[in-house]
Amino acid sequence: AKGVNYIDGELPLNNQPTILLHDCKFEKVAVNKKLVVSSSSSLSSKLSSIICFPSSKKTSEHKNSSNVTFIGKNSFFECNNLQTVEIPIDLNIQSIEDYSFALTSIEKITIPTKVTLIGKRCFSRCKKLKNVEIDKESKLQIIKSEAFSHTSIETFSIPPQVSEIGNGCFSCCLNLHHIEYPKDTKIDKIEDKTFLCSSIETIQIPSSIKSIGVRSFNFCQNLKKVMFEKDSKLTYIDNCSFSHSSIESFHIPSQVKYIGKNAFSSCLNLQSIEIPDDSELQTIDRFA
Repeated sequence: AKGVNYIDGELPLNNQPTILLHDCKFEKVAVNKKLVVSSSSSLSSKLSSIICFPSSKKTSEHKNSSNVTFIGKNSFFECNNLQTVEIPIDLNIQSIEDYSFALTSIEKITIPTKVTLIGKRCFSRCKKLKNVEIDKESKLQIIKSEAFSHTSIETFSIPPQVSEIGNGCFSCCLNLHHIEYPKDTKIDKIEDKTFLCSSIETIQIPSSIKSIGVRSFNFCQNLKKVMFEKDSKLTYIDNCSFSHSSIESFHIPSQVKYIGKNAFSSCLNLQSIEIPDDSELQTIDRFA
């Protein structure tokens, strides 16, 4: 196909299993996952959106076009051979959508400064992914559920503009030992299973956090120390939040009103829980 600048919808793949796109000046590609791009040259400088990329493509490297403004859902999903993605940090990409790089073999990724959204399971099960580079001036606001789950990242610093991190975002990141929130974070909740089965050792909970979700730190077997700011706004510790962790002591912030079922169950190293005199605690649920 040459000279075509737009494709949308399902292609008749029964009789044409491979669609070769060579030297096309695509501005938008919205076809099903059977699309096969013949070479990197087909992703021309005119390309503004990547909607889909073939799981069968035998490539280990991709360089993004300078005019791409977003990377669409499933763009590189299950491209098992894809190891390197080069995205200049100043590129005008504003969103990386659901499943974009899930189940690829990428080892590192740079998130462009203008990206505001990282979609659901965007990098999930990228088992070789160790390094995620995000600039200090990042405009990133939302990281959807399970975006980095089942990866090999070791540390992660949350950009200051982020206001939402979805449930299970870092779940089963077995090598993740350090997470850092910005001092004036806009995040007010740690969602369910956010750090489930990670290797975090210590964590400073920002004062803005009002609730800690179900199984947030469940099975964080290296987690020994949880620290809170003096002006903590935490009111809710949900079910199994810290169960099966290695915490040794725990200070309940004064505004906490509820501690859920099994919140600290099977914490075999836990020796003391401190409840301040001015505590507003109303409910400690079963087996907490």
